[in-house]
Amino acid sequence: MKRLIILSTISLLFFNSLVFSQISNKTDSLPIIENAKYFKGDLNTILNSNAKYPTDGLKSNVQGDVVLSFLITKNGKLDSLVILSSPSMALSTASVVTLNSLENEWIPCKINNSSIDKKYSIVFRYRMYLNTTPPTYKKDADRLLKKQKFEKALKLYNKAIKENQYDYELFEARAKTKENLGDNEGAKEDRATSILIKNEILTFIDVVGLGMTKTVTKTYVTSKPY
Repeated sequence: MKRLIILSTISLLFFNSLVFSQISNKTDSLPIIENAKYFKGDLNTILNSNAKYPTDGLKSNVQGDVVLSFLITKNGKLDSLVILSSPSMALSTASVVTLNSLENEWIPCKINNSSIDKKYSIVFRYRMYLNTTPPTYKKDADRLLKKQKFEKALKLYNKAIKENQYDYELFEARAKTKENLGDNEGAKEDRATSILIKNEILTFIDVVGLGMTKTVTKTYVTSKPY
């Protein structure tokens, strides 16, 4: 979480400097901000269909988050792609290949309907599950929240956020839960984090590897001497 907050804060400062330069003559009103979008369709759906767990990563049981940073220019082009963090070269390469499979056509970020350059991130979350299935913390927590079982819901939202710190919806839901438990300060912090994530991270992609381990039993037969 600390790493995300640091990255988001740096990006937010950069973003704010652009905002102020664009609206210096409109200090009496808040800017209308539209985040960048992929021109060809829903970015999450397209990347999810293209992303593959690399064979080298599966063989070496490596998993973790690959965070890619880039610039969407005011002309609608992706530029200055860098890897901010990654657990392995295999996962880094797979993530970059997936992103580069997109056509370089974007709808840029707009402030008051004026296009600007803006930095964003995309996160590829590689996870392996052997003899088990992915956890359902978010689904279970949402169900408990609807039933107004706030304390139990909070515990599951904590686990969900520990597992995935890039989902702004998790922070929004936990903020609502904390509010119902009387933790207004905690709710305020979660909502601020949710806004940061929503503005700085275009999407996160879950790349899941599922498998089963086999237990092999060997029987040795020895003959008795007569």
